[in-house]
Amino acid sequence: MDITNRILNQEFNGVFIDSRTPIEGGLFVPIRGDKFNGNSFIRHAFEGGARASLVEATYYSENEHLLQDLDLIVVEDSLQALQYLAHEIRQAINPTVIGITGSNGKTTLKNMLEAICRTSFRTYATKGNFNNEIGLPLMVLNMPPDTEMLVLEMGMSSPGEIALLSKITRPDIAVITNIGTSHLEFFNDVTGILHAKLEITSHMAPEDPLYINDDDPLLHGYDYGDRPVIRCRRDQLHDITSHDGYYSYRWQDIEVDLSVRGEHQVDNSHLAIAIGRDLGIEPSLIKQAISAYSGADMRFATRLIGDITVINDAYNASPSSMIAALKTMLDMSGRRKIAVLGDIFELGQAAQQEHRHVGQFGDIDKLDGLFTIGEFARYIAPKHPAGRHFTNIQRLSEHLIQYVQPGDLILVKASRGMQLERVVRYLEENYGK
Repeated sequence: MDITNRILNQEFNGVFIDSRTPIEGGLFVPIRGDKFNGNSFIRHAFEGGARASLVEATYYSENEHLLQDLDLIVVEDSLQALQYLAHEIRQAINPTVIGITGSNGKTTLKNMLEAICRTSFRTYATKGNFNNEIGLPLMVLNMPPDTEMLVLEMGMSSPGEIALLSKITRPDIAVITNIGTSHLEFFNDVTGILHAKLEITSHMAPEDPLYINDDDPLLHGYDYGDRPVIRCRRDQLHDITSHDGYYSYRWQDIEVDLSVRGEHQVDNSHLAIAIGRDLGIEPSLIKQAISAYSGADMRFATRLIGDITVINDAYNASPSSMIAALKTMLDMSGRRKIAVLGDIFELGQAAQQEHRHVGQFGDIDKLDGLFTIGEFARYIAPKHPAGRHFTNIQRLSEHLIQYVQPGDLILVKASRGMQLERVVRYLEENYGK
C-alpha cells in the first residue's frame, strides 16, 4: 500500500477519523459505526482541510459521482486498513515499544513512563483514552518519524482485544499493573481477565521482558514459562513514608518523592522506575521526572473551591480503585472527609456484590459524609451513619452544597458514564455564592 510511504515521507500532517476535528493537510480514515458511516463524511473532511482519504470499496462504487476530484485510496475495510497501516508504520519507524495494560493504573503508569523516557529519548505516548482497536493505531500513525520510544496504553473489555493491539504494535516491553474486577461483565471470572491481559505478550519475541506488580496475587502465582519476568514488589522498597497522602521511598540508589497522592502510586512508580533503569536512564533523571509528575485531569485531581478541597476522580472507577481513592482521602488532612460515589460499570452479575465489597473497606465509617448515586452505589454503605442515597445528580449536588463546611475535603468518584464531574462543576459555580 503506497499510502504507507506517503505517511513515512510526511506527506500528511497527521491521521484523523473525525471530520468535525480535521487536521489540515491530514489523512482522513472513515470509520463505520453502529449509527454512522464515516465514508459519508469524506467530502466534509476535505472541506476541513484533508489532503487525502481512505474510502471503502462498497461505498465508493455506489457514490463515485459524489467523490470526483478527491485524492482517495480505495480499501475493503477502513478499520482493518487503519490497523494495517499502524502495523506497517510501527515496523518502519521501529521505536522501542512499551505496552501497558492492567485493571487499574494504566494511564498513570503511562504518564510516568512517558515523563521518564522523555529525559533521554525522543518519546511519543498515548493521548487521552486512545487505547482501543481504533485509538491505539491512530496514536501509532501520528507518532513523529524520529520517535525512539513509543509508550502505549492498551485497554480492553473482552477477550481477544489486547491480542489484536499486540499484533499491531509488537511490544518490546510489556507491563501489567494488576488484575481486578473491571470488565467482569464480559468474563466468567478474574482468571479470564488475567488471561486477556496476558494477551499483551502474544506478539512479543520470547526474549522480551514482562514487568508485573508481583504483589498482585494473580500475577504472582501465574506460570510465565520461559519469558523473562521482572517482578516489582513492595518488599524491594525501603524507607516508605507518607505525609498528607504523598508517598516517599527508596529503591536501590533512587530516592523517590511522589507528587501524586495515594499508596497505590507507590506500585505504579516502582514499575516505571524499574523500566527506566533497565533502559539505561540515569538515576538522577528518573528521580527528577517521577518527582515532577503531578497527575492527570479527573484522576484524583485536587483543587480548592473557595475554602473547601475537592478531589475530582470521576474519570473512571473499579472496586479496587474506589477503595484506593477512599484510603488516600482518609490519609489527607481536612476538617471533615466526605465521599460522593457513583456506580462502577461493567461488573455484570457481580455488580451488587462488588459494590458491597467497596462498603466493606475497613475505614469507611471514618467518613463524615457518604453520598451515593446510581443503581448499585446504594449498596456501598446503606447503613452508614452519615450516608444518603440520591437518584439524580441535581438533588445530590444541592444537598452537598448545603452540607459542606469550610475546610472540608470531598472525594467525587464513579465510572465515567455517571458524569459525576457535574457535581464538581456545580460546586465551582455555586459554592460560596
